[in-house]
Amino acid sequence: MKLQFSLAFATIGTVFGATCNPDFQNYKLSISNGYGIEWAPATLTSGSAIVAQNNDAAIGEFFVVKKASGEYIFRASNSLAVMATGSSAIALAALTGASNQSFAITCNGCNLDGTVTAAGCRIKSVTAARCVHYVGDAGGQVVLMGCNPNAGGQLWRFTPAA
Repeated sequence: MKLQFSLAFATIGTVFGATCNPDFQNYKLSISNGYGIEWAPATLTSGSAIVAQNNDAAIGEFFVVKKASGEYIFRASNSLAVMATGSSAIALAALTGASNQSFAITCNGCNLDGTVTAAGCRIKSVTAARCVHYVGDAGGQVVLMGCNPNAGGQLWRFTPAA
């Protein structure tokens, strides 16, 4: 009976949209899809695409910084950040704090296991109004697509580097 109640509660929380906005407290993070794929810059240079690679949560490729506005910047280094490069691509660029480097993050779970880990997170470009999406094996480019609450390729997990 307890299991049924927990399952029903989780379903009700999903239906009514119980979400959270994480605070990553300046930890270096791995951003993965929970199926063995994570984000990574192809190279640490401006213009480099964000690609899918096999998950290595021990490294942590990004600092995800929450701005006073509640939006987030994905920093790959002190001088490079992820930006929307149009309506469908994301890439590294010089860190400027421009609106095309701002993203909204809404998660189904925050501070999991007492850490900064967050799961079931949708990442939306502020300027493109599209969500970060990836489906497939390692090697492809992570892109922006129309936000779809049923698209598993738009749900991400943030894990602090080991």
